[in-house]
Amino acid sequence: MLRRPLLMVRWRRALGASIVRLSTASVAFSTPPPVPAVTYDPAPTTIVASVHEFLGEGADADPGPRIDVYGDGRIAVHRPHYMTRPGDWTDRLRPSDLETLLGSLVADGLLDLDGPRMRERVLQAARARRAAARRGENTLFEASDPGTTELTLRANGRENVIHWTGLRADAWAHPGIPEIQRLNRARARLSALADRPSLRRTP
Repeated sequence: MLRRPLLMVRWRRALGASIVRLSTASVAFSTPPPVPAVTYDPAPTTIVASVHEFLGEGADADPGPRIDVYGDGRIAVHRPHYMTRPGDWTDRLRPSDLETLLGSLVADGLLDLDGPRMRERVLQAARARRAAARRGENTLFEASDPGTTELTLRANGRENVIHWTGLRADAWAHPGIPEIQRLNRARARLSALADRPSLRRTP
């Protein structure tokens, strides 16, 4: 008479252990990878990350939209007169948010991007697409983006400054070139700081 309850106890223990293992595995799969640790100069005068866009056609004396992030977490945003909410704005990131921002840019390889190599890859891909279009193998679509984007990152004792003309168009035209996608993601990540609702006008 004791065998049946004993088997049920063993079965319940085994089932419980399986549930624990399954739950642990689910957590492991659903947890995003941690942002790597990053070092940077915390001085309030040091720009640790920035994006500056110089417009091509139709540009005027205004230097164009710019977002600078300083080592103490301060954000300086400039919007040209032709944008909504034009003028100079400011905000401040918490230290943890600044580390997350810089860590995400480092993790995405912004410090390792090589401008000349990227341009060569884009030129090769563009030539291949045009050749395929001439053979009738695909339809050629080309976007025009005369603006130049300047991206800067200073972290982990390194600095990388990249100038790229037509970044949005190249990112659209070459989804298979990961370096261009990384550069465009960095542009979008930094540009998003200009949309923070906590921004206030610079005195």
